[in-house]
Amino acid sequence: MGTNHFTGFANRDMKKGELISLRTHGRPCRVACVGGRVWVTASGLAADTILSAGQEAVYGGRRRIVVEALEESTVRFEPKLPARPRQPVLAPQPAR
Repeated sequence: MGTNHFTGFANRDMKKGELISLRTHGRPCRVACVGGRVWVTASGLAADTILSAGQEAVYGGRRRIVVEALEESTVRFEPKLPARPRQPVLAPQPAR
């Protein structure tokens, strides 16, 4: 089982019993079940999660996430980027 690296949004169709493993590298990651049903486990967490179509879970910190399709499924992986702090708008300065 290889580790996938997702840098952007990615939908993945999965066959029943198929596994996907990925690392978060310290960035939050959203796992959304678009269709079907999947089992999700993340290193360092005691509880596993079963997601059905329309459900999602967010995992933060440095974790390995493993997703297994319990039936034919579509899963969406999204890096959950932190909100950027707003930059103050500077008023134009008169020429000197």
